[in-house]
Amino acid sequence: MAKCPECKKEVAKSSKKWKYSAFTVELFECACGTKFREYSRNSKHIFTLKFKKGKDKSFVRA
Repeated sequence: MAKCPECKKEVAKSSKKWKYSAFTVELFECACGTKFREYSRNSKHIFTLKFKKGKDKSFVRA
């Protein structure tokens, strides 16, 4: 289970999961509309990236 960096609600299921180098990445979309990625290594959470809305669409550290 992941926690939304915007509204702090728990999101139960990821919409996509893949390997990126040494990390396992999971993409989540909260009911509030926030998209975010959680990066983990050896089943331990390392960091979260949140999708930045607006003109400069990109992911930023949450």
